Amino acid sequence: MDEAEPSVERIHILGFPAVEELDLVGPYECLNVWHQEAGGTPCQVVAVEPGSFRGAHGLRISPHMALADAPVPDLFIVPGGDGSRTASQSDVVLQRIRACLDAGGFVASVCTGVRIVHAARVLTGRTVSTHRLAHDEVRSWKDVQLSHKRVTRDGPIWTAAGVASGLDLALALIEALDGQDARAAVARYVEYPPQSL
Repeated sequence: MDEAEPSVERIHILGFPAVEELDLVGPYECLNVWHQEAGGTPCQVVAVEPGSFRGAHGLRISPHMALADAPVPDLFIVPGGDGSRTASQSDVVLQRIRACLDAGGFVASVCTGVRIVHAARVLTGRTVSTHRLAHDEVRSWKDVQLSHKRVTRDGPIWTAAGVASGLDLALALIEALDGQDARAAVARYVEYPPQSL
């Protein structure tokens, strides 16, 4: 692990109704492959409510635990989708984002998950990526700059562009936390094409 990075012993991905499924499942797959293939940190899904919910395209997802029962993670991943508008109004979610950063951890968003991170008021002066259909929304935010990269890191906050870029985000996080060999092992397992890396 890079000596400059804090230890990551707990990774959570936020789940919520009408989440964009690939925003959640793509990073989840990569991070748990990292755990299985290269000894990385396992990843769990957390949600405000303990019961299952449906994603934007109908997939039923059951979280591992409710946010209220979950400890603060070292890496908190926030996916996007239509449900991000409602999730961005959840005090429990916004408090968890701030708590993760306050504890020295990372927060990462995929697609319009950046809307939720913005609602936590932690993006002032930062540069972020998001889905192309949300570019105008980000441009309207005071003191936040829009990046057109698939993955943007600004300090402890990582953001990714639309949907499939969650795979790029997860691989970039794995490389930052565990090096190029770990990233390559995961990319080989999921057969992610090298030209996308």
